[in-house]
Amino acid sequence: MKVITLKSVRLNGNDEPAGKELEIDNYLAKKWFEMELARPVGSEAEQNQMEKISEEQEQYPKHTGGGWYELSNGEKVKGKEEAIKAQAALNEQ
Repeated sequence: MKVITLKSVRLNGNDEPAGKELEIDNYLAKKWFEMELARPVGSEAEQNQMEKISEEQEQYPKHTGGGWYELSNGEKVKGKEEAIKAQAALNEQ
């Protein structure tokens, strides 16, 4: 995937300046997007594709602290096992 660097980055042992267009694999592109090191180049369709990949990889239930977990429907559940069971039930629907 083609990206434009937003900050200087190191790639394959080389320092690449901000604003440079690079071709990198999708996994690295996703990581750089999350870290705000790069943005996609090209069509809006490519950008939407990366957003969809990112959303699909989002994991539920999410630990929110203090033993509480958030499910994909926004519901909060106390306890990891309970949250896993509740999310599994949601995934089956």
